[in-house]
Amino acid sequence: MSSVFKKVLIIISVLFIISFSEFSLCQIKEIVEVTGTIKYFDYEGGFYGIVADNGKNYDPMKLDKTYCKANLRVKVLGFARNDIVSTHNWGTMIEINNIVILKDSLSNADYEIHEWGVMIGCPKDNNYFNTSRPEMQTIVKQPVVYVHANNKVPFDLKVTFNTGKPTSVYPAANINNNITEWKNVHFEEMNKSIEEKSEIDPNNLKPLKEIINTLNDVDADKLIYNNTSTNFLFYEGEMNFENKIETNYDAAKGEVTIQNNFPYVVKNVVFTTATGDFINTVYLYGKAEEIKPNGSVIVRLTNSVQGNWTNDLTSLGFSDREAVSFSKLWERPFLEKTNQSNWSNLIYRIPQEELEKMISLEFNPVPKKIIRTLYILINM
Repeated sequence: MSSVFKKVLIIISVLFIISFSEFSLCQIKEIVEVTGTIKYFDYEGGFYGIVADNGKNYDPMKLDKTYCKANLRVKVLGFARNDIVSTHNWGTMIEINNIVILKDSLSNADYEIHEWGVMIGCPKDNNYFNTSRPEMQTIVKQPVVYVHANNKVPFDLKVTFNTGKPTSVYPAANINNNITEWKNVHFEEMNKSIEEKSEIDPNNLKPLKEIINTLNDVDADKLIYNNTSTNFLFYEGEMNFENKIETNYDAAKGEVTIQNNFPYVVKNVVFTTATGDFINTVYLYGKAEEIKPNGSVIVRLTNSVQGNWTNDLTSLGFSDREAVSFSKLWERPFLEKTNQSNWSNLIYRIPQEELEKMISLEFNPVPKKIIRTLYILINM
């Protein structure tokens, strides 16, 4: 073989290798150009991800700390790395080439959102109700949204039920199919009295007017919407939700085995029941701080679980008065049934990211921080 031919062959081989490598790299690196929101997730050690407006999730590689801010709106250009598996087990890995903060994240708004709520249902029923007010029988209701602002900039809020529909709101706002919107909510500087509003409530539920003073007895900013002065925004709804927590109560041992069949951790898990009769009732409670996915725990029942939800909410970032307001409304429905026998309740808290899959909140301008929590109450 001549030396010239050898050189030509070597050049062709090199070009082929380069071309093949570039082709393979293009196959691995899918170009991604999306607009989305930076979100913080508190599992797997905690990390920031990008929830794109198109519904896809991206786990950024080496995200600069400048962009590690929850609810920051960004536009991203990069490559989806389908050849790499994220250690967070969330979304698609993305190698960022360029990232820009959008203008709606650069407003002078300086406020944060605190939202708590309860969903109630039965073990074998997929129809659940979401609420912030306690039930009188077995049907239920949903979350209140509190606002804490340094700069009193008006804002809009859109609530979207992804697997259900809203049923009532306060103050009165537009409801269209699965969406509720409050437009141009203002802050009230002067301490005016709350305007009483009549609410259309389902039968056997506590009317909002019966608990409005408790909901307003917080240190959140006072809001004005449609000439109504209030410390909170309120919405309720119904949705499909499958309970995957199983319990096995052994009355003789005074123990309950709780099995978590969800693919995510559940926290502040409480089981309650009672012994005795109508006159001499002894309430029993058992609690697990958390149960990991597909895990189980055995809990010994006692007769005390004071301050449980107050402590849980303050640990998440709610103010003391918000936590007390919640406990005043919900601790008794969670733990007691005064006129029934052979009953038990199961209460647990799901992760914020799971709540956001069911009900999404969109604020304009974007808050600096959003704390959302949802407890599930199962009438066993």
